[in-house]
Amino acid sequence: MRRSHVLLAGLAVASALGALILGLAGGGATVIAILAAVEANRTLALTIFAVWALLANCLILPAGSLSVMAAGALFGTVVPALVWFTAQLLTTPFLHRAGFGNRAEIDRMVRRYLGARASALLADATREGVWTTILLRLTPVLPSAPTALIAAWAGVDRRSFLLGTVLVGWLRPLYFASLGAAAGSLARIDGSVAAPSLQTALPLALPFACAALLLAVRLYVRRASR
Repeated sequence: MRRSHVLLAGLAVASALGALILGLAGGGATVIAILAAVEANRTLALTIFAVWALLANCLILPAGSLSVMAAGALFGTVVPALVWFTAQLLTTPFLHRAGFGNRAEIDRMVRRYLGARASALLADATREGVWTTILLRLTPVLPSAPTALIAAWAGVDRRSFLLGTVLVGWLRPLYFASLGAAAGSLARIDGSVAAPSLQTALPLALPFACAALLLAVRLYVRRASR
């Protein structure tokens, strides 16, 4: 069995167990409640959030965006966004390594079920690794944690993925933390203000659409130049 298969299997088991434990403990609401309970001790609260950020990104656990918004409500915009972005950068090599090496298998599946043209398109997208990463990182409905696995399965090399992550990976944490910070400020004035929901991710559709358009243009130019 390949090393990447072993890593991927271990990651799947750990992710399933982590999600089960988190679900039994009350889900993301528990994480938010813990952060709120220790809010007075800023160092402890930020330490708990940092550990949670590493676990959530490494094991692909749910409620990441809600956690960033909760931390934003407690600590402002910059610090939670920076903590979550740093966790992304630290866990990216491991996740990418777990998924990388399966490119030939993915290509066979794409060729079998979607045809040769889809396989060729995937190969071109792989060569545009930085732009493909930017598109994945800006996809509103795609959680940040599994992005590294998807990019690796598509064949994007680690250097391109890290560069794309550095360029835009901070945008989503900053956005969600700013939403939480705004909600927290309003809640301190009016306690009836509701917490933001994940529907507030819709404004991220604009940068995603721009990235998709630019990648599509680059793929078209690449194919037209052959």
